[in-house]
Amino acid sequence: MLFNHYKSIAPNEIISGHCNVTKDVIIDITDTTKNDLLDHFGYNRDDFFTGVAGFIVDEGERQQFLDKFLTKPMAKAYEREETKHELECFVQLPNESRGRYVHVNVILISSPETGDVMGFVCARYDREEDFQRTFPASCKSQLRFHRRCGFKKTGIRWSLSMKGPVLFLLRREVL
Repeated sequence: MLFNHYKSIAPNEIISGHCNVTKDVIIDITDTTKNDLLDHFGYNRDDFFTGVAGFIVDEGERQQFLDKFLTKPMAKAYEREETKHELECFVQLPNESRGRYVHVNVILISSPETGDVMGFVCARYDREEDFQRTFPASCKSQLRFHRRCGFKKTGIRWSLSMKGPVLFLLRREVL
């Protein structure tokens, strides 16, 4: 499981790694944000997650992140046998001109050797979801019009894509 985790970072993952929740330590992080998060926030798990929370724009979402992913809440959740934790939040990284929605997932397991609680973290952005949330209202009304016309019922699927910050495509696929 660890080997697959290390070698399978997806193109849309910005943070991937694992930590020892019991000992409050980050073991390894793959960081594609170009912000050197481990160097900046260190290997202490709570310090790292608190630092990453600073990129969350909305204060309420930031507090949800901390209430869910810091060491004490994670350990208590594991005691309740809650092993999968997810949160979606809007993040603004310092080296990017605009923010994006990020899905944070942490899966908890017990280490067979020590019994320590281990956490596997993955933070990824979803381009299609980002696109849907930032899509101009005029284009959304056109999409609703196409959906009302019943194209899906005729065996044709229409979908939207984004190329760059302003160019939108309406793709047609015959099913």
